[in-house]
Amino acid sequence: MIKNPLYVYGDQNAIKVPSHLNYGKHLLATLDGYNDTAAIINAETGETLSYKELAQQAVDIALSLVHMGVRKGQVVSICSEKRMEFMPTILGIVCAGATFAAADVTGGRATILHRMNLAKPTVMFCSPAAYEIHKDTLKSVESIEKIIIFGDQATDNAISFKDFLTKHAEIEEFLPIEVNGWEDLAIILYSSGTTGLPKGIPLTHLKLLLMLADTGAPR
Repeated sequence: MIKNPLYVYGDQNAIKVPSHLNYGKHLLATLDGYNDTAAIINAETGETLSYKELAQQAVDIALSLVHMGVRKGQVVSICSEKRMEFMPTILGIVCAGATFAAADVTGGRATILHRMNLAKPTVMFCSPAAYEIHKDTLKSVESIEKIIIFGDQATDNAISFKDFLTKHAEIEEFLPIEVNGWEDLAIILYSSGTTGLPKGIPLTHLKLLLMLADTGAPR
């Protein structure tokens, strides 16, 4: 077969993907070495979260989720505005072998229910503000077994983030849950819904790794 002169062909042998095929493990390895460099900065308060702190929180969240009973294949969601806990929680979910699916904190009851009925999360993380607005809606989602509120205060049938963090390990001693990267889902995104209601877009660990793959090409 002759190459089409109008096509641009890449080097198919240049893509480097880690053999473990775990997106969370790859991200933790990527964070390693940045240590005290600021990873997240709250523009309103000036509060910072370093890369090492982000990784440590993710490890503790992953361990606490597994201790809670979350297993590979289950979905965990977050309904929250921008908070310092947001990114560590996403990474912790993926490292626990679960799948992250976002809830639209700005959406109404119908929007949230549609997304939750698609993803069927078993655990929901919420900010205090989001929980106050959407608690009746979230409590009506049959798949949700536990609700965790970011911060120190528990409320109703939800537990506080502080009380949820029951497990700890050094980053160097932590090993993310083993996954089948080509079939296990890391994240579920949602389409814009231009042709109807939004659709869930499942992304496997391997898909995300390929998106970030080191091609070995000069930069």
